[in-house]
Amino acid sequence: NLGNMANWCSNFVTFTGRSGNIEKLYSDIERLKQEQIEHGNGVSLLSHGNTNRYMFALDIQSHDKNELIINFETKWYISIEDFKVICDKYKVNVSCDYEEPGMGIYGNYQYLYGGLLDKVNEVPDDVMESVVENDDDGTVTYDMKTYGCMTEFVEDYLSKNKIKDLAQYEKENRSPD
Repeated sequence: NLGNMANWCSNFVTFTGRSGNIEKLYSDIERLKQEQIEHGNGVSLLSHGNTNRYMFALDIQSHDKNELIINFETKWYISIEDFKVICDKYKVNVSCDYEEPGMGIYGNYQYLYGGLLDKVNEVPDDVMESVVENDDDGTVTYDMKTYGCMTEFVEDYLSKNKIKDLAQYEKENRSPD
């Protein structure tokens, strides 16, 4: 039945935090990746009764003591509520770029310092309706500016509202403990 077929949402996720917290998260993600390889189904860092979304095609892009970058697919959309629970559980921050081209959804979600920043930043529908895609060479034009591809446009558009320097943001916004 094609009516129940999901559109896939690609999630490009960066977790940051203290090294011990990132190591615990990395260890659990590595375990989930193995579980996915063995069983071929969606996986979650949360118990199955407490999640909205499962991760499919989970892949670890890079890992060091204070940062873990992963990619995965979800059905339809990201699960913001899951990210909040995961970040609070592991005491880490997250920045997730996501795209669901079938429905024209492109955005970024950031959850920092236990909710000091909890922000969804999506390209609005009216902007997406004004984007002109050139099928011949894959370029994209918006507001008289041409981009090499849709991803390039989306990154440029979203970057205006994305917190890039997390340490500086925390210093300026976090009250003393």
